[in-house]
Amino acid sequence: MSECPTFLSLPERAAKPRSRGLTHVLDSGLTPEGTRAFLGQAGHLVDIVKVGWGIGYVDPVLEERVGICADHDCPVSLGGTLLEVAALQDRVGELRDWALKIGMTHIEVSNGLRALPASRKHALVRELAADFVVLAETGAKEGNYPPTPAGWAEEMARDLDAGATWVIAEGRESGRVGLYHADQGIREDLVTAILDRIPQDKVIFEAPDKSQQGWFVRQLGADVNLGNVAPASVLTLETLRLGLRADTAKARASGSGAVESGAVESGAVGSGAVESGAVGSGAVGSGAAHESTLITGSGFLNVSTTPVVGVPGDFNNNGRLDIAVAVTNANKVSILTDSLITLSPSALSFGVQTSGFVSAAKTVTLKNNGTIPRGSSCGCGRLC
Repeated sequence: MSECPTFLSLPERAAKPRSRGLTHVLDSGLTPEGTRAFLGQAGHLVDIVKVGWGIGYVDPVLEERVGICADHDCPVSLGGTLLEVAALQDRVGELRDWALKIGMTHIEVSNGLRALPASRKHALVRELAADFVVLAETGAKEGNYPPTPAGWAEEMARDLDAGATWVIAEGRESGRVGLYHADQGIREDLVTAILDRIPQDKVIFEAPDKSQQGWFVRQLGADVNLGNVAPASVLTLETLRLGLRADTAKARASGSGAVESGAVESGAVGSGAVESGAVGSGAVGSGAAHESTLITGSGFLNVSTTPVVGVPGDFNNNGRLDIAVAVTNANKVSILTDSLITLSPSALSFGVQTSGFVSAAKTVTLKNNGTIPRGSSCGCGRLC
C-alpha cells in the first residue's frame, strides 16, 4: 500500500495506539471480506471497533472478524446492549468468558435500557475492568436521561472512579437522542457540563452525522474523541479533523481574529519585548480619519494592509483586553493597551481549545482614544 502525501501543513495526529483523537467505529455487521477491505484502507485511522447492539451474539464469523481487526491493531468492543441483557439474565460471567475466548479486549458497559440500578452499572464497570478495557456509556436509548447535564457528568465521574478507561456520551446511530436534539442539533449545555467535570481525552462523543462531527472538531479540535462513526465515514471524518473539508477548512485557513489555544503563552510578550515609548499616549490619532491606523515602534501601520498577526489578550493584567500586533518588516511587536484603545466586545471566549488547532474567527472592533500632535503625520499621507 502506498503512503499518503505529507506536503501540507496540517494538525499533528498521533499515531496508533493513542489516547486522544480516537475514532470509534460502529460495526453493524460487516462480512469478513468487508472488514478486511475496510481496514486495509482505513485501519490506520481506526482506534476501536464496536460490534453494535447484540450482533456479536448472532454472528457466526465474529471470531474471524476480531482476528482481522487485531491484524490491523484495531481492538474490538462488544456493544453495551448485549451486556445489559446478560446482566438482566445473570449471565455476565458467561459473556465475559465467551468474549475473552474469541479475542475481545474491550467492552462497553451501559444502562441505555434503564433496567439496571446505577449501583449495578458501576459494579459491572469495576468487575469487568479486571479483564477488559472498559468504555462506560452514559445516556438512554430513549428520552432524556440522566435528566440534567450535571447528572451526566456525575455518572461519568463515578464510572471513571470505578475503573472505566473512557466514558461515552450517548448519541445512538441516529444522532437524535442523548447528546442531541430531535433535529440532530447539539445540546451545547450538556457538552459544556461534561467537560467542566471530565477531562476531554477521557470522553468519547458519539457523533454519527457529519454536521455533528464538524461541530465537535471546530469547537474541541482535531483530537476530540468521536464515536459511532460508520465505516464508510472514517476517511471523511479524518478530512474534517485535518481541515481538508469545507466544514473545518475555513476555520483553519482564516487568520482574521482567530486565536489558537496556547498561541500567547505566559511570558511570550515579556519585559523589553516592546521598546520603551514604542506605544505611547497619543500614538493613535483621534477622529474617524485616523481610526484605521496603528502605530508601531518604527512608524505607522495601516490596518487595511493587515499585520502579520494581531493577538488580543490581557497584557497588562488588569482584566481588560489589549491587542498585540507583530510587524515583521520592522522586527517589532507593538502592544496597544486598553488605556489607549477601546475594544468591543471587551472580552472573548473561545471555550475549550486544543493546542495546534485554530479556533473559529471572532470579530473585535478597535477604536482609538488618543490624539496626534498638530503638525505631525499619522501615516495617512498628509499633516494632521
